[in-house]
Amino acid sequence: MDRLILLTFALCCTFGCQPELNNREQSKQDKKSINKKTMKNETIQLLEAFASGDYASWVGLPSNLSTAEVELAFGPSGPGEDGIASLGGTLTKFRVYPDTKTYPYGLKVWKEEDKILALQVNSPAIKTEILMQQLGEPETKIPSLIMAFHEQWVYANRGLTFHISELTNEVLRIYAYPKMEAGTFIDSPMAKESKRRIPIDRK
Repeated sequence: MDRLILLTFALCCTFGCQPELNNREQSKQDKKSINKKTMKNETIQLLEAFASGDYASWVGLPSNLSTAEVELAFGPSGPGEDGIASLGGTLTKFRVYPDTKTYPYGLKVWKEEDKILALQVNSPAIKTEILMQQLGEPETKIPSLIMAFHEQWVYANRGLTFHISELTNEVLRIYAYPKMEAGTFIDSPMAKESKRRIPIDRK
C-alpha cells in the first residue's frame, strides 16, 4: 500500500499536479488583477459623474486618488508647471482641467505631490433644484466668506460643500473633499475659505 502511494505521488509530480497548482496560483493572481481594475474603473466613473454634475453617487473624495486617475477622468490639464494659491489659508499647488458643459470654467484640482486634496469648481452651470433632487437638504448651512450674501450648503458626509447666493440661489463655488462629520468640516480651514490672498515669496 505504501509503495502504491509513493508511486502515485511520483507520477503526480511528474505529469500533472504541478501545472494544476500553477494554474490555481495564476487564477488567484488574475482575480486580484480584475478586482484592482474594477476598483480603478469605479473611481474613474465616480469622477466622470462628478464632472457631469451628477452627485447622487458621490460619497467623498476617494482616498489615495492619484493624478493619473484624475487625468483619465477629466482629461489632460494645461501645459506648464502647477499653479499655487491659498486653500484654507495654506499655499497649495493646483492644476486646472478642461471645462465641461456643467463646469464652463473647468475644474481646479488641489494637490500635494501626487496626492489629491480637494476639487474646486467656480461658477458651475447647475441649479439648486438639481442639488436638492440629488442630495436632499444639506446637513447644515453656514455663512460663506467668499462673497457677501452667500452661504455654504454643507454635505460633509458626502464630501461636498456648495457656496450659494442667498439672493439668487445661484451656485458660486463647489468644493469636493474626503467625507467627514459636519462639525469637523465647520472647524476646518476649508469652511473659512475666503477671497483673502496670501503673498507668494518667489525668491
